[in-house]
Amino acid sequence: MKFSSVFGVLTACATVLAGPIYKRDLPSLFSTAANSTGGVLWNSSNLSNHSNNSNGTVPGGVEPKLQVFITGGYYDIYSNQSEFESVDFVTVSNTTSSLNLTELYQLGSLVNQSLESDEYYGVVIVSSAASIESLTFFSSVVFDTDKTVVISEDVITGLWVATDPDSATRGPISIGYETGLIYSGVAATPIGITTVEGPVWFLDASKPYLVSDDSSIRSEYSNFTTVQSNLTSSPVVPVIYDGDFSPDLISSLSSSLDGLVVVVTSVAANSSTSSLSSDTLPVVYAQSSSGLGYVLDDEIPETAISAGYLTPTQAQLLLSIAIVNGVTNPDDIYDVFP
Repeated sequence: MKFSSVFGVLTACATVLAGPIYKRDLPSLFSTAANSTGGVLWNSSNLSNHSNNSNGTVPGGVEPKLQVFITGGYYDIYSNQSEFESVDFVTVSNTTSSLNLTELYQLGSLVNQSLESDEYYGVVIVSSAASIESLTFFSSVVFDTDKTVVISEDVITGLWVATDPDSATRGPISIGYETGLIYSGVAATPIGITTVEGPVWFLDASKPYLVSDDSSIRSEYSNFTTVQSNLTSSPVVPVIYDGDFSPDLISSLSSSLDGLVVVVTSVAANSSTSSLSSDTLPVVYAQSSSGLGYVLDDEIPETAISAGYLTPTQAQLLLSIAIVNGVTNPDDIYDVFP
């Protein structure tokens, strides 16, 4: 990455911390979209701007639309959905809890149908805060698409970003509710910010390397994009904190586990899980830091797998997705992680 790009990101972050543009300015602008008379932001001209610039029209001359899936979060304008000619709304659930893997795949089946349809140029998923991280990362791995996929806690901000043509070809992205910062589904570094004039992008459109076209996931494990709509049970992949469990207890439970994610705060070569062989059970080590932490191969037991820069939640999801799709050999799983 060029230094100027890095400097731009850091400068934008500093500006947000000094005074969040989104929280300060956007609510008054967006309020016009929720009132009973409708607002200028969300007329058919605005909402079709994305499709006119990037995807053309559906056979028959009909302009593509946005599909909104509601699983939780804030969606007050949903009651006025008749005013949104270029948006289709679907209520999947209304939960404040984190979606589990089975629920993610059930939602993924619906989303995938919209992404494969010429009727829609993109998808917005409205979610509770508890599901933002897992939903965005799951979407990044499972949906191999150049269409817009936005995950947001509130529908207004999701629509505001999704209607921008530059939201496409980035893979799924999420929006920070308090800051308006826009993130890729994989990394903790912001790639843009929501302002009153629309999204401002720090980086040119591209997908994160973990799920880029030449990544191991896309080139060697393309079956990861198979949406398991009939998944009835999830792999047993607990997340434990290193030092909280004795080696004997972990060893006794290993036969009932499909995998294990160990959260570490420092060098883990002498971890209590080191007695477990990766020939039997894939053990992934992830950094506990919420920042840009990274677990190196030489910091963990020889037979274990490094999660790299992935968070414990992301590591658990990626390991679970691999297992669901029949990738259980630790050597193969090693290739999947960054």
